[in-house]
Amino acid sequence: VLVQLENEQKKSDEIASTIVKPFVSETLVEIPGLKNVAETSFQVPYEIGIVRQFPFSSTVQRMSVIVRVLGRPHMELYCKGAPEVIQHLCNPDTIPENFSSVLNQFTVQGFRVIALAHKKLESKLSWHSAQRIKRDKVEKDLTFLGLLILQNVLKPETTPVITQMKAAKIRTVMITGDNILTGICVARDCGMVDKSEKVLLAKVGKDDEGHYLTFDTAHSGGFTDSIETSQEKNTTRINMEKGENYHIAISGQCWTLMREYFPEYIKYVVAEGTVFARMSPEQKVQVVEEFQNLNYVVGMCGDGANDCGALKAAHVGISLSEAEASVAAPFTSRVPNITCVPNVICEGRGALTTNFSVFKYMALYSIIQFVSILILYTACTNLSDPQFLYIDLFIVTLIAIFMGYTKPN
Repeated sequence: VLVQLENEQKKSDEIASTIVKPFVSETLVEIPGLKNVAETSFQVPYEIGIVRQFPFSSTVQRMSVIVRVLGRPHMELYCKGAPEVIQHLCNPDTIPENFSSVLNQFTVQGFRVIALAHKKLESKLSWHSAQRIKRDKVEKDLTFLGLLILQNVLKPETTPVITQMKAAKIRTVMITGDNILTGICVARDCGMVDKSEKVLLAKVGKDDEGHYLTFDTAHSGGFTDSIETSQEKNTTRINMEKGENYHIAISGQCWTLMREYFPEYIKYVVAEGTVFARMSPEQKVQVVEEFQNLNYVVGMCGDGANDCGALKAAHVGISLSEAEASVAAPFTSRVPNITCVPNVICEGRGALTTNFSVFKYMALYSIIQFVSILILYTACTNLSDPQFLYIDLFIVTLIAIFMGYTKPN
């Protein structure tokens, strides 16, 4: 059970912290390290106080909490985040040898994987010191605990909408903060990438001669080897000028390196890219802007605070929630799925078609009336006032009414 203080109580007593305790009946535990106390029971409730929270940041891709169990003389740190980030923060001795293989095993199946780590802090760390300490001072030399596996089930409306968009020749891409293998699996499941289509993973490496760009082949069941496939063993040579039938998947780290060392290839990657994974909010904005530089009309769907920048940068932003994203997006969906996207497109195309029809009608009507009057002037005559009134009141009004009832094609 998570017990949080009310706002008024927080203001009056800032030292009190959020408490986590068992959901069932009160559990009593012995105070650790307390010995040789005769005939006295020193049991305390099992409660964990959250001393400080380091909130999640898309830049560091992790969050942490400093906690203290009631009765213990020291505090502890618990951290969760992207597996590749937590791996570098942990003591290498605590990382299992099969870490990469197990991670790939779950990510290629479309699971969302979160790594967990722990650290026992020094007993001399006080409450006031914990409030001032920087996160990089404590988020190091962690003990790896394990992987938390979460399943993201596709909403039943997603695949039919993606299929409808592809049938309408509307290109769909994925920009996500998840693992790139998870993104590829979800893209195949929802129909962005057909089961038989080829997916290439963009990688930027470095050797003695400098940085190089490679594309490793991904198959339906995952990569032929691990992510660290060697350049000589599994590199697919492609001619990006000819536009072969393939999809490109790229991570946020590779995106940054490409913009720095291979900016001339960015437009080709964007033109063929389908999965943009591990993207920060700034990188999502950059991807949207690159599509716009290729003269795409970009529509963006998002439901979180990390999507606000991209929703604002896109030509059409659609928020799938009424939280932070709805502030930046001009459209907010009442349903938390992408069924609203075809409706927005149809409404936009219908409005555009109506506008063009009205413009063409008004232009043609003016030209016809102008030519008619010129012809009448040659015969030294003109339309009378009742005739002008009849044309404007009956003919024009009726046509305008029926044009308003015309449905989009």
